[in-house]
Amino acid sequence: MRVSASSWYELYDPSECARRVSLIAAGVQGAEPGAYEVVLEELGRRHESAYLATLEPAIRIAPGTDDQRMAATLEAIHSSAQVIYQPYFKTNLTVEGENVALVGNPDFLVLTNAGYVIRDAKLARHVSQDEMPQVYRQLQTYGFLFETLVGQAAGLQVYDGLGTLQDVSYEGADAFRAALAQLVRLRRSPLDFYEPVGWSKCQTCPFKSTCWPEAEARRDVSLVYGVSQEMAKSLHEAGIVTIEDLARADENGMLPLVPYRFGNKVRTIGKAAAALTLSARALVEGREVHIALPVIPPSANFVSFDLEGVPIPAMPEETIYLWGIQVFGVNPGPYQGITSDFEEGGDRRGWQRFLEAMAVIFDAHGDIPLVVYSSYEATHVRLYLNRHGDWNGVGARVLRNLWDMLPAIRNAVALPLYSYSLKQVELYVGFQRTQEEFGGSWSIAQYFRALESQDPATRNTILNEILTYNAEDLQATIRVFEWLRGLQVNP
Repeated sequence: MRVSASSWYELYDPSECARRVSLIAAGVQGAEPGAYEVVLEELGRRHESAYLATLEPAIRIAPGTDDQRMAATLEAIHSSAQVIYQPYFKTNLTVEGENVALVGNPDFLVLTNAGYVIRDAKLARHVSQDEMPQVYRQLQTYGFLFETLVGQAAGLQVYDGLGTLQDVSYEGADAFRAALAQLVRLRRSPLDFYEPVGWSKCQTCPFKSTCWPEAEARRDVSLVYGVSQEMAKSLHEAGIVTIEDLARADENGMLPLVPYRFGNKVRTIGKAAAALTLSARALVEGREVHIALPVIPPSANFVSFDLEGVPIPAMPEETIYLWGIQVFGVNPGPYQGITSDFEEGGDRRGWQRFLEAMAVIFDAHGDIPLVVYSSYEATHVRLYLNRHGDWNGVGARVLRNLWDMLPAIRNAVALPLYSYSLKQVELYVGFQRTQEEFGGSWSIAQYFRALESQDPATRNTILNEILTYNAEDLQATIRVFEWLRGLQVNP
């Protein structure tokens, strides 16, 4: 069995999933990378190349067989080369009775006063075991290989998306071997062992088309909105296996007492039992289950508010490139898509133009609520207040008047849906988009296409597509809001 340092991505990327390891080992083919993943790969190559330029001259390990590459690497180490680019390590060992060829190909080996440091270039800002376990495990593999083959420890570092060096502690050979044994066991596992699905967990996984239909066919309890991965495992152990089982479960009996892991602690389902059974009932009955009248801010007019941004780790600095707003209600207004230009200072100018547009709306409507869907907008308004400051108190006023519709929906009704994302709820209430391709990842990939283009006409065409997507996001928010408000009249 061949295990590389990048094999940990099978387990942890894009989310932790033990079954994905088994599927890959069994030769099951996943979907091809999407446009967003292709963009990230290209950005990663550029990040690595730019850092290499700061380390030149470097010894470059040429392509060849495993033995040739490792021999060249060890020769460069023994000659105390200052920088080695694309070093290569391989060793054979027995793990769980399996002959394992363990290989690693880090980006750089850099000689310091304390000895060699293994250094990988990553777009990520955070590389701790909890936040980026695939990166952490990849570095541990390099550390183990260097120690085994060179006979001494090497430092471990990541050159991150901010252009800074982060140290990663080496856990030692015994801990690494234990983790490797787990990976080997997963590779040898049969494909029918239980692994919960999850909406956010599975959306970008290349094996969603394999696992999701199977979960739907068996009516797996992990499909129920609000059931976490660890909850699903514990519910299975308790005999609550299907959506129907959960719908029948006694929310005042055994269900609240079911324990499940939450981080490093153990919790019981407790008060969440009532919401889970309602969600399961909605799916079983194929209808809304009403909980309470929705609570909506009293106002004649509202602002639909949605941002398009480049999230970590797609750029070294998180950027909002489109601020979308539209007044609706008694006195509706036109869509305003406020963009940041591509020149230096464009980020600040986009923020300033957004504040100016909101000042006009506040002057006309007073403290009008800004309707958002999730905490994304609040997080990024705060970020921009810290980054570029306020203007006449408008940014702080925006923050005070934000109203997140998602909790209001959850408190009012259980829906016959696996996810309460805007894209799912808008379909449920009958909203239809005009674009065949859309979504956050799509818009980010499109933005980078515009960023790369030197042709103003091409840039404008791409930005107009993104503006259409954002405008329809606002319209979808308005349509869902109108549906929710209708529940106050016809619950």
